[in-house]
Amino acid sequence: TDSWFRRSLQGYVREILLDPQTRQRRFFRESAVQNLIDRHRDGKENCETALWLLMVFELWMRKVVDNAAAGDHCLVGV
Repeated sequence: TDSWFRRSLQGYVREILLDPQTRQRRFFRESAVQNLIDRHRDGKENCETALWLLMVFELWMRKVVDNAAAGDHCLVGV
């Protein structure tokens, strides 16, 4: 994931983690996430684990929490 997050998936990571939907949840500070993405992209630090965890959390929120709020209760309680 290190090289993916620096290259081919960099846009996707930025798109998901800095998306208005993600920011509206207010779990993450936008400036801290932006800094994390930039430090990783620039090779200043290997932030792949933190980025991976943030991505998994946000995608889970979209799949489970947002879908349950929209009336899809199949995954609630899983």
